[in-house]
Amino acid sequence: MRKSNTILIIILISFTTACFNNSSNPLYTQEETDSIEKSNKLLNLYLDSAFIELNNWKHAEAIPFLDKCIDLNPNWHYLYNLRACCYMHKNSINDSLNNRMAVKDFSKAIFLYDKISDYYNNRGWSYQMLENYAYALSDFKSAASISPDSVYLHNNILRVLFLTHKNKLALELADSLILNFTDCGYAYYIRGHLKRDYLHKYIEGNKDIKKSKELDWEKGVKIIY
Repeated sequence: MRKSNTILIIILISFTTACFNNSSNPLYTQEETDSIEKSNKLLNLYLDSAFIELNNWKHAEAIPFLDKCIDLNPNWHYLYNLRACCYMHKNSINDSLNNRMAVKDFSKAIFLYDKISDYYNNRGWSYQMLENYAYALSDFKSAASISPDSVYLHNNILRVLFLTHKNKLALELADSLILNFTDCGYAYYIRGHLKRDYLHKYIEGNKDIKKSKELDWEKGVKIIY
């Protein structure tokens, strides 16, 4: 993973503690409270183990620990998103079975909580790798509507339009992204190729591609854990 996992673990542990630590609730008996606290400790232990594997880029090895986390807390949407990301990266990122399993988990995460753009973005990636571009485009649009200030999410829409040869729409979106996100190297990259291959404006296209390299265009798309 490329985020700070230390920060993530602190956040996750805090969340699970809040979910499970109900010892002050008079509705719970002592036996129930003890059971909740035990589940809390186990969940934190399994999460720690999962992140240790993810730190070493061992996605397949992280999945059994996340399975146990979900058994303990089947209503925590983030766990399904995390496990789905592991499926996407397990063995081969283009493996259709793992991507179908990822779609199932992303869908569960969205069902449980549909206000997080990352979940739609990530499911869109799975759909795209399954070459289901219509569903991918729909998910990327949903993600961008939730987080309109995220250039990464708009870039994903642009990528699908480009891959499916919707050249006019892709060119219009690239122009809009360059106007609204001045450092959007990915939009320059796509627009440069469209100018060259679609409009046959080679000099202008080469200028855009050169600009995209200066802005490190490859950072423009990503899967978000």
